Amino acid sequence: MSKTQPLVTIAIPTYNRAGYLRDAIESALKQSYQNVEIIVSDNCSMDNTEKVIASFADPMIKYFRHDTNRGMVANWNFCLEQANGEFFLLLSDDDILERNAVEWLQRKFNDSSVVLAYGRALYMDQDSRPTTMSLESPSSEPGYEFIVNSLMRRRVVLPSSTLYRTGAARNLGGYPDIGTATDLALRLSIASRGMVRYNPQPLVRYRVHDRCLSRVDEEVVSSHEAFVQWASKSTSPLHEYRELVRRYCTEVIYRTAVSQALRGRRDPSLAAMATLRRLGSSWKHEVFFRIAGLPPVQLLGAVRRRIWSCLRTMAMPARHCLARADIRAKDGLSRCPSNYTEY
Repeated sequence: MSKTQPLVTIAIPTYNRAGYLRDAIESALKQSYQNVEIIVSDNCSMDNTEKVIASFADPMIKYFRHDTNRGMVANWNFCLEQANGEFFLLLSDDDILERNAVEWLQRKFNDSSVVLAYGRALYMDQDSRPTTMSLESPSSEPGYEFIVNSLMRRRVVLPSSTLYRTGAARNLGGYPDIGTATDLALRLSIASRGMVRYNPQPLVRYRVHDRCLSRVDEEVVSSHEAFVQWASKSTSPLHEYRELVRRYCTEVIYRTAVSQALRGRRDPSLAAMATLRRLGSSWKHEVFFRIAGLPPVQLLGAVRRRIWSCLRTMAMPARHCLARADIRAKDGLSRCPSNYTEY
């Protein structure tokens, strides 16, 4: 290890992901950046996670296993507490770091004003086949611009491709206990302290599959409601951005409600809409409430009546035009004028 390089902690919180965990650990071990420690925090897995860890037998890996499941946020904070590195990267147990990821990110901290660095992501499916690439971002921007753009959905940032100073995260209290939105809350809080840098090369392969916690709709709704409440507190690092946080979270919850309704999950959809009302719904939310709130039979009847009404309206001009043509035929005229608009 080079003594001139700052130590970087790669933390891998894990739970029942033995099938993907090996790839994540191998990608951490193969980093071109030499001064790295790897922390694996096992949240009481019930699969063969321990055997996967034991198969490496590498002194760079520090393995912790909890006797009971602490929950996701507590496990992430445990990783942060155990970190010895000056810099911290949280690698999801089903993601894969590119070989130069840490090296490229750490280079971005050559300016003392930089508080956070992140890179592009390559999405892959559950079988590791690449699908799409995340959106590009500017190479540098002030923290407040990064916060605004993130809350307006103009930035795509993943924990596995984000590096920041360990001390900065600890000084902010670590990951707030707000569920799946916790990484976004901490990332934006850190960004509020200085400049943000971006690397256009893909730094992580992000796995998208049905077991992703961020894809569990009920968790998304409750977490984003908690995010709004957390940001609204006067002591929150994002207090001045609380209205933007509220708008962002209501949009996420609204999309979740629509997704549930389209899949026929009426009760979760109604629960999500109730959350939106507590947060302050907009006119488009209210329109959706009225539609999705109808019982299936009543909704089907309303749709059928609307379709029938549209068909009748479309047919009326033709009927009236034909009737008018018959009258005009008697007067020696053979066709209905093209600009005829009587209904």
